[in-house]
Amino acid sequence: MHFREYIKAVDDCIEAVFKSLRGWDENHISYSICEALQSRLRNRNIEGLGTPISISWDAFKQKGALERHHGDIAVLVRYAKQDGEDPLSGVGFLEAKVAYPKSGRYEAIDWSQLERISNTTRYSMLLLYNSSEIRGYGDNVAFQQFSASEEINSYANLSSHACTLQTVTALRVRATDQRLHDHVIPLSHQVCNRYLRFMDLDTDMATVNKALGWIEKEGGARFLLVATIKIGALAMPPLNINSEVYERIGEDKKFGPDGGTGGGKPGAPSLKPIDGATVKRETKLAEA
Repeated sequence: MHFREYIKAVDDCIEAVFKSLRGWDENHISYSICEALQSRLRNRNIEGLGTPISISWDAFKQKGALERHHGDIAVLVRYAKQDGEDPLSGVGFLEAKVAYPKSGRYEAIDWSQLERISNTTRYSMLLLYNSSEIRGYGDNVAFQQFSASEEINSYANLSSHACTLQTVTALRVRATDQRLHDHVIPLSHQVCNRYLRFMDLDTDMATVNKALGWIEKEGGARFLLVATIKIGALAMPPLNINSEVYERIGEDKKFGPDGGTGGGKPGAPSLKPIDGATVKRETKLAEA
């Protein structure tokens, strides 16, 4: 698979989650995206870059204490260096917020929470979920490989239901509405053209180990998404995750093209009614 096709496949995988939702809860959406990437794009051989690589995904959910200083989703990237050596590893963090369907605003954004995350996290992104298509970010991706069909699509017409922007940018804009959209890029773009190219990642081993659940009493992120990138036939050490902190998402399912249903297995975050007051109340309780 060419890398441009892979970006499109990641984008399609994420967008498919939103087509299958029966409710509107940010934790369930995050769970579903992690599960879908793991099951539908479990392992792919990629061409079109400097050298052939393979990309595999593993997804986990926190089952112990919840770490609250970095974000909902930790994205850990492991990059092969030399045969059998410990991989180059880095982690980025995403704090997810949904737009309330009635108002269209990201009403659960808590500026004090984002300030705390920004002060403790070197690479922090705000992840926006919107039931309506997010537009207006075309200029932000115009000079990057976005999709396999970019030659027939105007960048001005690009849209997504899941987009990211830097937390520090959100803090500067200080808005909870569409004004944030001018500064976003799609989650698929952040994953493929940033994280998988080893950008926007903290390589400090203490941070990496914290993401893996190995910092005592710190707990883990709500979700841990791991991308392993192998170059050619280089051997990679096994993934060393603290099983007392994390359990694999969808471990009772077979991996394969039809294995990703967008969540819903036992242990997945439950779907919530589309009710702004309920979501806001539960978000505040979870962050207390």
